[in-house]
Amino acid sequence: MAEALKASLGPAEVAGELAGEPAGGRRLLRGTNSLVTVELGRDPDADASRPYFVGPAYLAELMDVASAAITKPGGGTTAELAYRGLPSVLDASKGAMHWEEFTIQRFETAGRAVALRSSSTGAIEAALRQALQLGRDCMLAQDSRGQLVDSRERLRQRLQASA
Repeated sequence: MAEALKASLGPAEVAGELAGEPAGGRRLLRGTNSLVTVELGRDPDADASRPYFVGPAYLAELMDVASAAITKPGGGTTAELAYRGLPSVLDASKGAMHWEEFTIQRFETAGRAVALRSSSTGAIEAALRQALQLGRDCMLAQDSRGQLVDSRERLRQRLQASA
């Protein structure tokens, strides 16, 4: 069910409202821009003390249906974004550590992400609009032949070859 997003409703308030919903439930939020809808979900397999910590299977599902992601430029999530080809906004609004800056630069150079350098509403909207223009592309997770890298399969092949 979609509902209007009030200007005073921040992430903590949204999380508080979602806390009473059953695991696996979702809530759609719409702001003043009718083209943008935010969907918040609870992982049904998450620990009850951390219902909004999304596990890997549920995260993959969300990434498969999303148009773009807004995330911290850390290792695990950005690796999954690259593999799934999802365009992203990498949040550096409060600065970035040197390894996060490396990730931001690599993703921007490849045309797979937009860095968010300010937490203003206008900056977030502009960055998300830019990311949506990038579309899906798995190029960061492809080998030189354009095939998706499957590290498990490569490891299996190397182990068999060395046996």
